[in-house]
Amino acid sequence: MKESVETADRLFTTLGLLRQAGLEMDYEKTQRLNEAVGELNVKLEEQAQSRYSISQKLGCSGARYSQQLIERLSGETQKQVADMAGRLESVLGDCKVRIEDQVELMQRQQDSVKELIEEVALDIKA
Repeated sequence: MKESVETADRLFTTLGLLRQAGLEMDYEKTQRLNEAVGELNVKLEEQAQSRYSISQKLGCSGARYSQQLIERLSGETQKQVADMAGRLESVLGDCKVRIEDQVELMQRQQDSVKELIEEVALDIKA
């Protein structure tokens, strides 16, 4: 789970860089960062599958498998796993917000380009 938190942290940072590249309209950097985001998403999915597989072997299943696993643990191990799960959930929530912000930015940029194209078309006709 620690590896997943580290990957999620890298994703969060990369999403911030992606937003900055988008604001700067640096398309090459945006492309590279989009690829990095895709790779990190794949890695997070693989890590999630691995956690789920391990949890299944320990008798936990379903959507709340990590909570089931935490409940089966005790002491310091339980606390560490619960803290890690909470951190992962928090960082992934922050990533979701950044992705939504990025989609909004891209939509605004697309709308601006569309307006410019329409203005140029009107100028040419006039």
